[in-house]
Amino acid sequence: MVGGGLVSAMLAPTDAKHPASLLKERAKAYEPLTTWHLHLDAIEVETIVEGFDDVTWEEVKAIAATRILEVLDDLWGPRRGAAYAMLPSSFRLKWESADTAEQESIRASYAGFKPDLFEYFMNRVAHPDWQRAGVEEDAPVIHIYKTLFAIAADTEFLVADRLSEWAMGLATAALAMHSLAWTDRYTTFGFRVSVEKLFWGAFDAIIFGTEPAEVIERNVINAMKWCNAQWSEQSFVLLLKAGEIYRSELTALGMSLDDLRLATMQTQRVHRRIYTSDQAK
Repeated sequence: MVGGGLVSAMLAPTDAKHPASLLKERAKAYEPLTTWHLHLDAIEVETIVEGFDDVTWEEVKAIAATRILEVLDDLWGPRRGAAYAMLPSSFRLKWESADTAEQESIRASYAGFKPDLFEYFMNRVAHPDWQRAGVEEDAPVIHIYKTLFAIAADTEFLVADRLSEWAMGLATAALAMHSLAWTDRYTTFGFRVSVEKLFWGAFDAIIFGTEPAEVIERNVINAMKWCNAQWSEQSFVLLLKAGEIYRSELTALGMSLDDLRLATMQTQRVHRRIYTSDQAK
């Protein structure tokens, strides 16, 4: 899992006269093997601090981060949503949680109808309640981090395997959003409070969970205010649960949360915001 990846594909040696266009082409052609590979790509993109030929580090980082957000939009966005086809339907979850007698009763109830819709409901694609999440079908691709955040409004959807898969997607989107936002750091992380800054405050609290409880709560709620979702107390619980699931996954793979924190801070350390009088340089 540590060999290859998006950054390696993008930055392979070339004699191209227009490297920026080549990087975009390479990024567009890249497809991760698994969602975990995509997440490792997001971690690596966080560490990009150098340019490529005459392409600035900001351009390289933005191209890579945007590609990750595009893949996530294909997986979790309302228009394509490829991830949903791989998740169990609500009917299947009900079936798998039932004992033998209950399963026989369920099966018999469908057998009495023509056509028998048992297999249809068993394999039906599960989708979040987009109206409850307040997500429009034409939401911008780079705002997929907002979409994943807002899915927490549909607490009935986020159960079993759906919850763990969503948690990983949320963490990946958070890192990619942060990488892209830092390429325009004077706007997104400057003196004015931007949407990206608010959401990163929430994601930072969810992923790392190192701040006092009241700070975590305030940061998450601040991001919630920027969504049109129908929130509940359980939504807040699920967002914090996503962080717990993600940290557990990291531990299982032998990855350090401290190392992840260093990765997210890499660009900030190398390319700090520097203000001279009223002008940023």
